[in-house]
Amino acid sequence: KIIVDITNFDEEQKKKLRGFIKFFTGDTSNMKIFVKDGDKELPCGTILLNNNILEELYNIVSKENIILE
Repeated sequence: KIIVDITNFDEEQKKKLRGFIKFFTGDTSNMKIFVKDGDKELPCGTILLNNNILEELYNIVSKENIILE
């Protein structure tokens, strides 16, 4: 699974992340994605994830906000 820590995100960053998740959700989804907000971890569905898509996610939310398990 992939966890994105949104604790310190502003609304614009959250909006970009929502768009990313929506865009990469589909029939070939292979990775569960969760958002962490403070102590809460909430499921957000599944996305297609490969190295190129992961790089795109890093550009949106930066590596230090991502946990891969």
